[in-house]
Amino acid sequence: MKKFFGCLIMLSLLSICLFPSSGKASSDTHYIGSVKVNNTKVFSSPKLSSTILKTLKKGEEFPVISSVVGDSTRPIIHTVKSGNTLWKVANQYGISVSELQKENKLTSSKIKVGQKLKIPQKYKIHKVVSGDTLWKISTKYGVTTGDLTKLNNLRTVTLKVDQKLKIPEYYYQVQLLDGKKGWIKKSHLQKRRKNPSSWAGRIMDRKKTTPNKLNNPI
Repeated sequence: MKKFFGCLIMLSLLSICLFPSSGKASSDTHYIGSVKVNNTKVFSSPKLSSTILKTLKKGEEFPVISSVVGDSTRPIIHTVKSGNTLWKVANQYGISVSELQKENKLTSSKIKVGQKLKIPQKYKIHKVVSGDTLWKISTKYGVTTGDLTKLNNLRTVTLKVDQKLKIPEYYYQVQLLDGKKGWIKKSHLQKRRKNPSSWAGRIMDRKKTTPNKLNNPI
């Protein structure tokens, strides 16, 4: 009997190690995002008009927490403040002065405090071909038909050949190294499932402290 109970205890301990009871998902259910291009901006919220927390280099990796459609489905309006110039406003949003002037039909570089400026956004464009439907296009680019319809102000599901459609931009929320969370454009991040090959690998992985391989995002 002692041997029997001893075996039960050992099995119980082993099961706890192999299948820990925790409120968090195990590490192999997490996703890791790898930065695809240099100078990728991390925003404080999924909006181009939000504060830039930092810029990242190609190859840096961070845990992905969630994803959401960004502000590309609605226009960005900048209200001119004291000290603003066209150059400063354009630089803030990563566009050129000429693009800003063209979007707002400005004939000079003068702007006034309180003036509203519409910020042009650079969309990925899809040209409709024969056989295209909203569902096919949304599936191709990984967006929803609702976001596609809203961004392009469509009143019908019927499309015409050669019609040009703007594709919505999505954002991934990532866990940064300093404990903060930020948002990165989906097009700038390669997402992959983190899947350690063995139990031993999972245990070792939890012990790693390499900055670009953090686990268990908050």
